[in-house]
Amino acid sequence: MVVKKIAKKPKVENSTPKKLVGGTIADDNPPLRAPFSIKLVDLRKALGVAPATMSEIIKEFDPSATAKRGVARSIAPSVVRQILAARGYKFPRLAKRISVMISKGGNGKTTIARNLGQRLSSYGFRVLLVDTDMQGNLTSAFSLEELGFEIDTETYILHDVLAEDSPLDDAIVRITENLDIVPSTSLNSMLDVWIDRQCKNQTRAFVDKIEAVRSRYDYIIFDCAPALSRTNSAAIGSSDMVILPVIPDKFSQHGLEQTIKEIKLVQREVSHKIACKVVFNRFDAREATSVMYLGEVASTYKNIMFNTMIRTSADLKNSIAMSKDLFDDYRSTARFDIDELTREITELAQIVRPQRKPGRRSEQVQAR
Repeated sequence: MVVKKIAKKPKVENSTPKKLVGGTIADDNPPLRAPFSIKLVDLRKALGVAPATMSEIIKEFDPSATAKRGVARSIAPSVVRQILAARGYKFPRLAKRISVMISKGGNGKTTIARNLGQRLSSYGFRVLLVDTDMQGNLTSAFSLEELGFEIDTETYILHDVLAEDSPLDDAIVRITENLDIVPSTSLNSMLDVWIDRQCKNQTRAFVDKIEAVRSRYDYIIFDCAPALSRTNSAAIGSSDMVILPVIPDKFSQHGLEQTIKEIKLVQREVSHKIACKVVFNRFDAREATSVMYLGEVASTYKNIMFNTMIRTSADLKNSIAMSKDLFDDYRSTARFDIDELTREITELAQIVRPQRKPGRRSEQVQAR
């Protein structure tokens, strides 16, 4: 297997800017893999149309497609993006910035960040994932080395970008044509020290680097370490929303309380609004404690909870441990719940159907 490696690069003055193709960087490093597509039946449900109407939509936007009855065929993200835009969906002008964090470990934040990033990309969104955790679990979750990209101490990471005042582009790895990642290694453990020594306003440590690439993406997602730290405060300060995964566990609720307090402190230091959104993870209706904790969380945080909750499922763990695509198994409850969460975050349910003039067959596509 040919392994490619990004070595730490010397800072070059007046370097030629990289070209943009479809909103992402086009350079000598092609994407590591094909894009994550979406199954036809999933897109149909998201659009709220009948099968016959979906077939007409596909014929209009992807004439070469041949759907066979009974086969769950997939649609490329680029085609999905065209379909959503034609039906009135407004993609963000600047990336919406999201941090996934909670001060207690084991709540499933990395699993949610990883699958949310993939699902957003399959709906045609342009996504940048930023791994700020020195453990690099989000980086590992994409099995980059199996795709031919070696992760070691020479890999450019967020700490290098800040310490050397380099463009964030130097650390971006293209997983697919519309899904990128800034990987992490154990050397990101020095982020807190750098922020403490170099930043007067620590909550703005990432802002300038993120703003420089924000127009190229629809969503930028930070996966944060399970801690209250300067790095996490900087991620919060660069976010429009913080997703807080909580599980049916007493210590998880304590972690939720601590993290919300930290978000409120950061909010005082920034000018933009930071929304807190709680997602209940690993819910099992068969367990009394799970139902009890859901009731407690819903009662306390009802105004900031997602409507979607993620049910307990071995598929989430297996998808990462065995490098399997969660969304390939249509029987999985986890794939359904992540899809629901994705649509809730993006407000895809509010797609406006276009008013088409009668005439050509391609112009008679209407939602039923």
